[in-house]
Amino acid sequence: MAILPGDDNYTWHLAKTLSDYNREDVLATVKADGNMLEFASDELRADREVVLAAVNKSGYALEFASDELQADREVVLAAVNQSGLALEFASDELWADREVVLAAVKADGRAFQFATVQLRADREVVLAAVKKSGLALQFASYELSADREVVLAAVKADGRALQFATVFLRANREAVLAAVKNYGWALFFATTEVVRADREVVLAAVEKCGYALQCTSDELKADREVVLAAVKQDALALRYSSQELRADREVVLAAVKANGRALEFATVQLRADREVVLAAVKGYGRALEFATVQLRADREVVLAAVKGFGFVLKYASDKLQKDVLVRFAAGHSIETLNKCLEEIRKRAGEDVAGNFTEEAIQIMMSSKGVDNHPEILRKVETFVAEASHPKKGVLAKRDRDLFEKDFIMCSQ
Repeated sequence: MAILPGDDNYTWHLAKTLSDYNREDVLATVKADGNMLEFASDELRADREVVLAAVNKSGYALEFASDELQADREVVLAAVNQSGLALEFASDELWADREVVLAAVKADGRAFQFATVQLRADREVVLAAVKKSGLALQFASYELSADREVVLAAVKADGRALQFATVFLRANREAVLAAVKNYGWALFFATTEVVRADREVVLAAVEKCGYALQCTSDELKADREVVLAAVKQDALALRYSSQELRADREVVLAAVKANGRALEFATVQLRADREVVLAAVKGYGRALEFATVQLRADREVVLAAVKGFGFVLKYASDKLQKDVLVRFAAGHSIETLNKCLEEIRKRAGEDVAGNFTEEAIQIMMSSKGVDNHPEILRKVETFVAEASHPKKGVLAKRDRDLFEKDFIMCSQ
């Protein structure tokens, strides 16, 4: 009986030899899952028909074939046509077989690593390999890593391949431009400052990888269009821009809107800009750490920051760290707030919750966070405002102070 994927005992049979089964059953099994050849008997691993059926289904099954069949040209060709990396399991003699290696690298360029030294210098084989996998260039002969057509084919397939080209070609504008269009960080592998200062090359690079800005000239780090392209791709590239552009409001705003962390690299003047800081902390609350002292005392700014990152409350001013609403927004539990309200009700002898209806309290109790029910914050705010009214407020100043004291104690 054949063992097929999906059978109840399929997994169990993976740990059991197939030697108990007759040839026809094993043949049917490897036709369904070539890798099951691993569990066949030595006799059947040396059976040409069984192995051919296995490698036609999964080239990697060649690993489990007998030494004799790993040296069989037809079997290996079938395996590498199905999976190029199966070349790893072929005999050393077939690693030197041009037709076999060519078939393997056309299926998967990474198979080139198993080719012999002679074939690593074969231009047709190398071209076929790098077109499929650019990084195969690392295994090519020195002469071919200096071949312009070969290198261009490699970097167009994978820009990272530029690092394996000769120093001369890593200074070639056409090769570098082709590489960075595929992989921006390839600019790092360029070996001449002339290419790194080429505006077209750098623009192509930073559009793919903002961090490539660090590899360019000071002049282009001060180029507004280049820097804007970089921060739009990766906001943190702002750190590599010129001091002048880190003081450019439009550039910094674009950066912090993409990633609030970029505020760290803005000038002091822009870290004191309320709109810039608000944009930063709304996306990344921890950016509050880089705001000026004045803005860390700004209630709206701090509220925006702590809603998503409660722990950044420590960067707020001392006064705001004790603010009831700020602490509530920072993630202290709804239950804590409710306990404080109940305590005040008892102390005042009346319902001082103002606009807090029982329905509102139920919403608060069931809410997992302020973000899920933004109306909660508004109701809390209304309550505090009404309760603190000097004439109409249901809380005297003494009770207001007790409310804050109780709330803070419960929150700690």
